[in-house]
Amino acid sequence: MKIKGTEEPVAIIGFSVNPEIIAEFPRISEREKENLNRLECQLGGTSANVASALAKLGMKTVLFALTGHNNDFHTHCLHFVIENPPPNISIVNFPILEKGHMGFVPIDGIKETPQVFGYKGKIQQEKIADCLKIIRNEEREVWRIATGVRPPEVELVKALFGEHHGFRYLNPRKELILEKEILIDLLRQTDILVLNQKEFDLCKKFDICLGYNDLNSMVNMQNEFAISLVVVTNGEDGGKFSLSTKVATIRDKYKAFPATVGKKVFTTGAGDWFAGALIYTFVKAGKSILEITEAEISDAMCLATKVAGKKITMRGAGNGPSESDL
Repeated sequence: MKIKGTEEPVAIIGFSVNPEIIAEFPRISEREKENLNRLECQLGGTSANVASALAKLGMKTVLFALTGHNNDFHTHCLHFVIENPPPNISIVNFPILEKGHMGFVPIDGIKETPQVFGYKGKIQQEKIADCLKIIRNEEREVWRIATGVRPPEVELVKALFGEHHGFRYLNPRKELILEKEILIDLLRQTDILVLNQKEFDLCKKFDICLGYNDLNSMVNMQNEFAISLVVVTNGEDGGKFSLSTKVATIRDKYKAFPATVGKKVFTTGAGDWFAGALIYTFVKAGKSILEITEAEISDAMCLATKVAGKKITMRGAGNGPSESDL
């Protein structure tokens, strides 16, 4: 890929971006009002987390962010974050939502077990045409990453993947997997597919893997849709991957990889940081995904699990390690 060693971005990422408000509080007392330990607003969302991982590892990225059409509270918070983006991240704003996305993380100062509450705004389809033109005109040879994809975002993802040079990375949500025909259409444009175990099991249930058993269904998915790499993650149990070769022969079984788990668990965003580290390794290698060997994939998995394992010791979905932290 031409981007290695230049100031060009290595990835364009969309479309799950939102402000993430973190509110850390002491254990609830009998007092009517209690002071917060910490309150901050930062960049959040699945796509933003992947961008943050790449950026922290030293790679430049562009984020395509869907925001509210009106200046509601959700959109106001995101604009605040957009005006002060993290280093190495550029943000392109598409104001096509009825109300902006929002993530809220209340953190009990004693238990340290945050749960994320969120809101996803509805896309106004009549406003999407101009966004599609902008996305289609982005012709740089970069990674094209669509994460947390839901059915309403499919037209945006198709435009992002398109016929451009580069490699296409897809991470679908459960809602998209349930729309079998829509997902299958996207899979035909996908080079790397990443799912967690539950999502992969759902693919099997809906016969997207054509009913093969667990050992062979990843391979069959590759054969059917010409996907170069399928990765299935499974939390503390690690996961597995299946890699096709540049001569289009398919491995007859998958390779497993172990997990690296930190001591404290703040799991929100761990899978996104895994994804960012995985792509970082491929970009750093400077190879086509069709040229990457099984050994190099294994090394990439090891780094990705280290990043995810370190990330879960760090509070906040957009907060994670640099390579020197590992």
